[in-house]
This record gives sequence, structure tokens and C-alpha cells, in this order.
Amino acid sequence: MKTAGVYVSCGNLFWANVRALTCAKVPINAASLQKIRQTFFQQGPEKLGLEVVVGLPKNCDQAKFTSLQGNLLRISPEEVDHALILHVAARITAGASEAELLAWRTVFLSISLRCEIIETKEAAFFRQLQLRQRFIATYEACARSTVQTIFEIAALKESHETLRTSSLARSELAELWVKKTYDLQDEDDMEKSAFEFVDSAMKVYERMLSDGDLFMKIHAMELKFGKKSCWRHMSTLEAVVMKCKKKSEMLWVLATIEDLLLRGEASNTQFSSRSLKGARTGGGSRGLMDEWLAKRSILDWVLADAGTHGLPSDMCLSLQKIFASHADVRAKFCGDADLSWLGQLHEVERLLIDFLRKVVFGSQYDGNLRNVLKGATKAEDLLASEPFKALLDRIHEELAKMVLAGNDEADEEDASEAGRPVLHEVLGEILAEDGSDAAAELMTLAKQAEELVDQFVKLVVEQDSNVAMVAVMQSCPASQTPKRAILIYDSKCAGEATAQPHVRRPQFRRDHFGKVLNAFCQSRGADQLSENDLLLFFDGGRQLAPMMLSCCVRQGGDEHHGRHFDNKTRVELMIHYDEKTRAVYSGTSLGSSIGPVKLDALDADAEDVWLLSKADKDQVYGAAGKVLSGGGLADCPD
Repeated sequence: MKTAGVYVSCGNLFWANVRALTCAKVPINAASLQKIRQTFFQQGPEKLGLEVVVGLPKNCDQAKFTSLQGNLLRISPEEVDHALILHVAARITAGASEAELLAWRTVFLSISLRCEIIETKEAAFFRQLQLRQRFIATYEACARSTVQTIFEIAALKESHETLRTSSLARSELAELWVKKTYDLQDEDDMEKSAFEFVDSAMKVYERMLSDGDLFMKIHAMELKFGKKSCWRHMSTLEAVVMKCKKKSEMLWVLATIEDLLLRGEASNTQFSSRSLKGARTGGGSRGLMDEWLAKRSILDWVLADAGTHGLPSDMCLSLQKIFASHADVRAKFCGDADLSWLGQLHEVERLLIDFLRKVVFGSQYDGNLRNVLKGATKAEDLLASEPFKALLDRIHEELAKMVLAGNDEADEEDASEAGRPVLHEVLGEILAEDGSDAAAELMTLAKQAEELVDQFVKLVVEQDSNVAMVAVMQSCPASQTPKRAILIYDSKCAGEATAQPHVRRPQFRRDHFGKVLNAFCQSRGADQLSENDLLLFFDGGRQLAPMMLSCCVRQGGDEHHGRHFDNKTRVELMIHYDEKTRAVYSGTSLGSSIGPVKLDALDADAEDVWLLSKADKDQVYGAAGKVLSGGGLADCPD
């Protein structure tokens, strides 16, 4: 003590004045005490591994030290000994055994006591700040990040399964992890149970971190931003793996986040799980990942579209190399990059580069893109709205000039559709040898049916994008006539390639219904149904009216985009069959809609309705009403 001013020995915790605080005006964090209790003392009595530092006056001899016992000034962080005292008090209240309490007594009497010369109160104040910062730096350096914790959980699972040669269920892994580590999750993940936390960790590991390319992206951002990294939260990592189904999508999302951070256009705090996922389940806006993945589809679509409009293949390859990754774009256009090479390119190339830089790899049009994403997801549909349409039209004009100038002429062959055999021709071949009156009558009915279908039915193939669907609908007579249109949508049959609603009703696909409805409106040059149009929607006895009405919104990208059809011209009718009892509540908020309208159930034995009786149909289809792959039952009627 005389030479170094410091003396370390074994001591009694209560030699220090545990009630006194060096900085009395700073409140103690109860949550910190609980965390120390759970981490250090949950397993039972063991020697305290941390030093308790006390301050002694100058020229303190043995007699002076003895007189100060019980009132020594503690200058080390008080949370450690306070947590120990509170934990032992809780054990006493819980009725701990005499042997356990004696062990705790030994802990109190055998602490590592560090004595230092502290001459003034000011010196004591600054010394306690230094010691606290040293404690923080030491334990922060040893603290595992969320990504490291995920690897530890995965390593625990692998080690346990290797030693015991049996698989470990997620619930068992969670129990083992909590039992052996007493780990506390990040504050943003505290609402998760142990099973949910471990389950999320394994999902992230198996789908993302076990892949070298994906891990290196995450690792690079953690090295760059440290504790401020957005990947310190399990919920953020889980949001990415749940949204992105392919590795390429994950790489694009991670590269976008890294790009925004490196260019200073965003901070780590902006990439929470809520902002990444959005609030689509509650009718809210799409998340950031929806926007970024839409940009990726726009990049692919624009390059493909330019090729179909006559852009030479060498120019397409050049553009693909320029926009191969976010890092390539930063190297070519950001900072002090030399842009003189742009002057040597064709005008079309410069327009395409400018479009992709600003729309896909920039943020200039993010607001417009978010607005259009409310009603469309396909790249072709997104770019059909302003201001993207005007930019693309300019590119198409320059491409047309290039083609006319002879830079790249592509011969396009029109594919001719092979003639299909008509119904009466097929029946004619089958009934050629049958000269009966029944065969002749059947041929007459076949011709009449075919004429009716040709006059009033036009079958179209559903398209992926809204734009393509509009083009198909424009060729239909229903879109060309100014007369009233009646739209019929049966939710029991629509939305799936095949449906057996009596066995299982298909799930209502809101996007499918909205695409067909708005494609019909736009095919007539309007953004909503006309005043006399009628929409018949069969909900199949389900409460689908609110979802159906939410599809009756305008599409087009103008100032009316996203607004509901005008109330004055909207005539919506929901019809359901009396398939089961359903209560109809008053006070509905469905506006001018009419419904539900109850229809009487069809009589199972009505001879004027069924071509076959119910008993005969049961023989054909079986009691379950399913068509057998090998044909009808053996005793079914002809």
C-alpha cells in the first residue's frame, strides 16, 4: 500500500458501506440488478469473480483500517454487491436450507477486496467513473452479438446430436439452451419465449447464416457498424428469411441495405422488422423489402424489354455488367468516379443507365414506387404508371429510331394459331356410323351450342401482369360495347385451376379478383365501373364482402389512384346460397352495396333441376362426391 497505493486481499463485503453510493443522485436500474442475479447467482453459491474496490484515506494504518470497517467507501459499481444481497435475501424468503445459507455466508466473507488511496471526494467520483467504464468495456468486448449467439445455438444442436446420435427437437434445444446458459435475449426480442427465440435462431441459421455468401454480407456490416448494426436484433434477421424465399432475393435485400448505409441515405435504426415487413396484414403499406424486390424485378424487366424493342445484344450485355451489383454501381457512379465514359455511349444506353440508376439503384422515385405498389406488384404494371411510363416512352422512342436507322433489324415472325376442331366436327366423326334420330338430334344441338358459344362466349388465358390482362380483355366484345356489363365472380370456383367447392372451398384470392376487375375497367378506357354496370359476387356463404369491396379501387397512377369507385355509380351485389345458417347483422358499413341476399336452397330431389337424381349421382361419384381417377363405380348407371 505504501509503495503502489493499492492492496488486494480477501475481505468481507460488509466492510464496505454498501448503502452509500459514490454518486447518490443517480438512480439504480432494477433491471440491471435482475440481469446480474440471473447471470451470476442463479446456479447457487460460488465465489464472486469480480473485485470490490474501496477507497482509503492517505497514511491509513492498520488501526485506521480496522476503525473504518463497515464504513469503507466503495468506488466500484454497486450493482454487483446489491444484486448479491438481494438474491440472498430472496433465497432466505424462499426458505433456503441451512447448508445453502452457510455457503452464501462464505461468499460474503471471501470477496476479492481491492484497496486504493483516495484523497478527496472529487478523486473518488472520477475514479468510480473510470472503474465503471472499464467494467463496461471489458464485458462489452466479451458480449456475443445476435449473429454469434445464433452460431452458438446451432453449434450446441450439432454437438448434442453428434454425441447422442439422435436429433434434437427445437423445444428440447430451447430447454437445453436456457438451462445451460441463462441467456437473456435482446430487448427487442424479449417478448419471445425461449422456444420462439431458439426456433427463430435456427431458422435464420439454416436459411441464411449457413450459406457463406449470405453470412459474409451480414458479417461485413457487423464489422463496419459494430453494436449499431441493424442485425443485432433477431427479429430483423427473421424478417428477411421469412420474406425472401430464394438466396438471390436475400442477397439483393442485404446488398440494398449495405448500399443505403454506405451511401449515407439511411441509418441502421431505419431497418427494423416492422419497417422491413410493412403492415399489409392490417391493410397498411408495403414494407421496404417489397419495394427493394420490386426494384429487382424492374431491373430484369427493363433489360428484357429493351431487348425486345431492338436493343442490340452487345449493349444488353454491357448494361448487365454495369448493373451486376450494388457495389459495381457505387464504383462506377458514386464519389469521385470518372463518368467520361458515358459520353461515348449511344443515347439509348445513356437513357437506360439514367433510368436504372435513379429508379432501381437510387431513391429519387421511391415515393412514386411506394404509391404504385399499393395496387400492383408486377414490374410491367408498376412501370405503366407515371412518372415511369414517360421515362420508358422516351427510351422506346430512341430504340425505334435506332431500329429505323438500321442499327439492329430483327425479323419477327407471327405465330399462326392452328385451327382447332369444332364440336360438331368431332361429334360427326364419332356418330358417322350412327344413323339414328337421336344422333341427328345430338348433332343439331351441338351446332346450336357451338353457335351460341361463338356469339356470346370468348375464352381468354389469364395473364400474369395487369398490363397484359388489359390487352387481352380489350379484344373481348364486352369491353367494346357501351352497354351495361354484368360481371360474375364465384369465389367457390375462381382462383384455382380446379375446384370442388362441395368438398373444399378455395381460398379467396383478393389480388386475383382485383386484377380481373381492374383489367376489365381499364380495357374500356376507364378506372372504375360505369353507372349501369353490375357486379355479382358469390361469396359462398363466407364473410368476404369487406375484402371484395376493398378491391373496388381505381388503378392508373394518377391523382385518383387508390381511391374507391364513386359511391354514386357503384352498384355491388353480394349473393350467397343458403348452404348453412348465417347471421346477418345490422349496422353494416358496406356503403351502397346490397347484400347479403339469401336464396332458397335447391331441392335435392327437384326433377326439373337435376339431370340425374341425387341417388344416381351418389352412385357415380360416391358418398364423398369425388370423381375417381379410374372412372365411376362399377354399378353406376349408364
